[in-house]
Amino acid sequence: MKKQNLLDILDYKSDKEVAGIPVPSVDAILASGGHFGHSVRKWHPAYKPFLYTKRKGIYIINVQATVQSFENFINTVVGFLKDNKKILLVGTKKQASPFVEEFGKRYGLFYIAKKWPAGFFTNFEQVKLSINRLINYKEQYIKFKYSYTKKELLDLERKIKKLESKYGGVTFMDTLPDLVIIIDTAFEKVALKESRLLKIPVAGIVDSNADPRLVDYPLFMNDDAIKTLKLFFSVLAKIFDKYGNKELLRIRSNFEEHLKSLEKEVDEAHGKLVTAQEQSEQKAEHDSAVVVRVKAFTPIEDVNYLSDKLKSALKSAGIQSKEALERLSYEELVNIKGIGPRTARSIIKKIENNKNL
Repeated sequence: MKKQNLLDILDYKSDKEVAGIPVPSVDAILASGGHFGHSVRKWHPAYKPFLYTKRKGIYIINVQATVQSFENFINTVVGFLKDNKKILLVGTKKQASPFVEEFGKRYGLFYIAKKWPAGFFTNFEQVKLSINRLINYKEQYIKFKYSYTKKELLDLERKIKKLESKYGGVTFMDTLPDLVIIIDTAFEKVALKESRLLKIPVAGIVDSNADPRLVDYPLFMNDDAIKTLKLFFSVLAKIFDKYGNKELLRIRSNFEEHLKSLEKEVDEAHGKLVTAQEQSEQKAEHDSAVVVRVKAFTPIEDVNYLSDKLKSALKSAGIQSKEALERLSYEELVNIKGIGPRTARSIIKKIENNKNL
């Protein structure tokens, strides 16, 4: 199955509509395998009212209950979208992760498709700092890509990659979500626990091995089969096609355009520098960008007006040289872990005094 076809909307059978959204019929759910639960050895007793029977050691979910829960689910998501509420989609297991990531990118939805970052909700103030750091690092990489040393660039690339893996799907999230949609509430038990601790409503697919009492808006069906997930995301896509907000898509697009514009400015400025250099030197055999990068620099360890603690904080943020430090603005300094507004002002003052010596 090709990734680009994951979100092809299924033309599923429907006998009823809720808020203009077709509700999957019994036949559609059966055709997707949505009625297959887990092994009888892995069931949760609280799920008993929603089971139909057991067959060959597997519980069969009552499909009528699934249809009814789909109606409730559609009503819930539509209601939150109409009120312009913030929704987070969570699904990190291998079957769900590609769906979640593609859906989040296509429909402008916050999402977590990799490992759930522990403390994402309960330590959200620190998480916001990490999200802002990711944004700043991306800008920083473009701004200084011709003047940072190779080591500085590699350090920055690693930091961006690490933060992107954790927070790429929730970039620009500045407050906690109003609703969390979880694929497989048993698998995503940490996300479910944090949501309940902070009293954030949860909707999600609940299979026979999970406790439906922990979910505000449970959807009773198989959470493992690819066909079932395609049915679920087909319903979700119809909801967002009709009621979705394009604001996050616009924000993401504007940021990408900002990065492209910034890179163009930096490339043009660098091009002028290279032209001037070529007029005064013989043509280099290696790439001109490398020539600029390997110029002499002063290691951050040799900057005598910084304390060891500040040097360590700067190095952790990828600032390896005196020259790189001097290019940082006050806002960029404040965003470095371990440097507050007062310290940032002190550093800038020391840089200016040092230049005037």
